[in-house]
Amino acid sequence: MKKILLLSLFLISHLSFADNNEIENLDFESLLATDVQITSVMKRTNKASTTPASVYVISNTQMLNAGVTSVAQALTLAPGIQVRKIDNNKWAIGIRNSAGRYTSKLLVMIDGQSIYNPSFAGVYWEALNVPIYDIERIEVIKGQGGLLWGSNATNGVVNIITKLSNDTRSTKISLKTGTTLDYEMSLRVGGDLNVAENSSYRFYINSQANDKSDLSRQWTPKDEGEKDSFGTRFDIAFDDNTSLLIQGDYTEIKMGQTLELADPVTFAGSEVTQSQKRKHTLLMLRLENRLSNRANQTLQASYAKQTGEQPYYMEKFQSYDIDYQINMLMDFAQVDIGANYRYDKTPFVGSQYLSSENETDNIKKYGVFAQVNFTLIKNELDLIIGDKSEHNSLTGWEHQPSIRFAWRVDDSQFLWASFSQGVRTPSLIEYDYKIQVNGFKVGAIFETGNELVDKTRIKTYLRGGNQLQSEKIASTEFGYRLQQNTWNLDLSLFYSEAKNTLTITPTADPLLAPSIMAFLQVADFNGFFEYVQNQMVSYKLNSDGKQSTYGVDIILNWQVNPSANITFGFNYARQEEDNVSNDLLGFNGYIKQAFFSLNKKINKTNSLMLQSRWEDGSIYKTEDFIAVDMSWNWQYNHYITVSLTGNNLLEQHHLEYARSNDTFDVGTYIDRSFTLGMIVDF
Repeated sequence: MKKILLLSLFLISHLSFADNNEIENLDFESLLATDVQITSVMKRTNKASTTPASVYVISNTQMLNAGVTSVAQALTLAPGIQVRKIDNNKWAIGIRNSAGRYTSKLLVMIDGQSIYNPSFAGVYWEALNVPIYDIERIEVIKGQGGLLWGSNATNGVVNIITKLSNDTRSTKISLKTGTTLDYEMSLRVGGDLNVAENSSYRFYINSQANDKSDLSRQWTPKDEGEKDSFGTRFDIAFDDNTSLLIQGDYTEIKMGQTLELADPVTFAGSEVTQSQKRKHTLLMLRLENRLSNRANQTLQASYAKQTGEQPYYMEKFQSYDIDYQINMLMDFAQVDIGANYRYDKTPFVGSQYLSSENETDNIKKYGVFAQVNFTLIKNELDLIIGDKSEHNSLTGWEHQPSIRFAWRVDDSQFLWASFSQGVRTPSLIEYDYKIQVNGFKVGAIFETGNELVDKTRIKTYLRGGNQLQSEKIASTEFGYRLQQNTWNLDLSLFYSEAKNTLTITPTADPLLAPSIMAFLQVADFNGFFEYVQNQMVSYKLNSDGKQSTYGVDIILNWQVNPSANITFGFNYARQEEDNVSNDLLGFNGYIKQAFFSLNKKINKTNSLMLQSRWEDGSIYKTEDFIAVDMSWNWQYNHYITVSLTGNNLLEQHHLEYARSNDTFDVGTYIDRSFTLGMIVDF
C-alpha cells in the first residue's frame, strides 16, 4: 500500500493545474488567537481576547502547517494540555490534571455535540476521526465549563468546530504515508444545494491504517490499527433569519492492543494481546433562528451510538440529546437562557472480568441554565453571573453557579476573574460495575516469611456503588492579557478545591487472615491454596476524599516579522490528595510542561513549522522527555500542497505512558516517525 501511495503522490505532483503557486500568508491573529471569534466559553460569539477564561484556539492553519493526522495529535499544538500517546493508536489527554485514557473531567464536543461515553464519562480518542482540513478551529477552555455545558466539564472543554459546507464547495483529495502511518486516504466533495439559496453540502470518506510500534515494554507490540469513516454536512439557509445544519458521521476501527488482565488461575497481572473493534455513529440537527436584531434562538437535536468489543468489555450504548437556547440583548444586560435533556440507553453485557452491581441500563439528565452579562462600566467592566441546574438519575439535582468579572483596562490590557463550582457525576463504571483487577497479595495482609505464600494472590475486584456522591469542585481563577503590536501575553492562575473525590478501601472477610494463619501453622499448604483460591478482596469505591489543585498557565506569542511567529508556553499544576490510599485513583505530585513553536514562511511557496515540548514524567512513571516535531509544506501550485513531517526527532523512541493501574492498557514506546503527505484541491 505504501508503494502505491508513494507512486500516486509522485504522479499527482507532476500535474499542473494553475500558475498561481503562492502559499497563503501566515495569519498572525489566527496564530495568536487574539481576535478569533469563539463560542465555547460564553455559548455565544465572543472575541478570544476579551473572554473571561483561559482559552486557546488551534486554527486550521496551525493544524495543516504541523501535518497532524488526528484531533488528538492536533491538541499537542495547544500549550498547557497534557497529551500523551499510550501506543500507536491510543491517547491519554487531560487539562490541569494528569492525563488518562479514561479522563472524566474533560468535555469533548464536535460542533457543540457532546461525544462522551457514559461508561467512563470520557472519550475514545482513537475513534475520533474528523478530517483535519475540514476543521475550522479547535477551541480549548482550560478550567471550569460546567455553567453552560453541564457536569464533567470541571477541568476543561474541547470543542471541535468544523467548517461551514459553504466554505468547502470543492473536491479535495488527501494522501499520506510514513514510517508509522501505513496510509491515510481521504476524499471530500462539496457543492451547492438547490433546496434554498446560499445552501450547500459536503461529503467525505476516509481510510487510515497504522503500523505497529517497534518496541513494547515487555512483549512484541501488537498495536497496528485500521480506521474507516465517512460523513456528510448540509447547511441550509431558508432566509436571512433561519438556517438549518444537518450532519452525520460514521467511524469503524479495528486495532491491536496489549492489555494487562488478571490471570484466571493465579490472579496475577498477565499481558495479553487482543484486538479492539468499535463502531461510532453521530447525527445532529441544529436550527438557528434570528428573532430580531436583539434576540436569536437555537434548537439542537443529536443522536449517538457506540459499540465496542474488547476482551474485558462488550460495550454498546445510544444517547439522545435535545438542547434549546435563546440569547437576548436587553437594555441592561445580555441574557442567555437554555434547557437540555439527555437520555443514555446503556444495556449491560457482562464478561469474565466485568459484572453489574445495580443493573443500571439507562441514565436521564435534564436541566436549565441562565447567564446574565451586566455592563457595570460601558466598554470597560462587565459582570457575568449564572447557574446551571441539572438533574441526573444517579445523584439527583446538581448546581453549578459561576461569577466572572471582565475588565478592559485599556486597549492593550485585559483582566478577568472567575469563581465557580463544577460537578463531576459518577460514571457507570464507578456507580454500577464490578471489575476484576490484579489479585491482592497475601503478603500485603501480613508477611509470613514464606516467599511462595506471600506472593500468592487472592481474587480481587474493583467495585462501584450507588452510594457514591458527585464530586464538587470550587474553582478560583485570575487572568491577565497584554496585547502589543508584535507580541501578546496570556497569564492565568488557578486554584480549586474538590470534595467527594474518589477513594478506595480494601475489604475482605474478617476471618481471612486468621484462616490463612491456621493453615500455615499446621503446614497445610494444599488447604491454604484451595482456601485462598475461593476467597475475594474488594477495592470499594467511596466518595470521601478531598483534593486541591493550583497552578499557572503562561503563553507568550511573538510576531518576529511578517513571515515568522513564535509561541512560548509554560504550565505548572500541583495536585494534593488528602487521602491517597492507592495510586489507582489519585496522587500527590505536579505536572510541568514547557512549550515552544515556530511558524516560518520561507518564501512564497514554502513554510516550516517547528515545535518542542518538554514534559515531566514522574506521575506517568516514565522519564522526562522532549518531543521535537518539524513539518515542511510546499505549495507546488494553486491546487497541490506537499508536506513532510517528522515527529519525536530527538530519540528513536521513548515511553510516554506507563500507568497500567488506571487502565488495562500496556503502553508501547513511541517511535520517531516521518510522514509524507499531499493535498489536492480542485
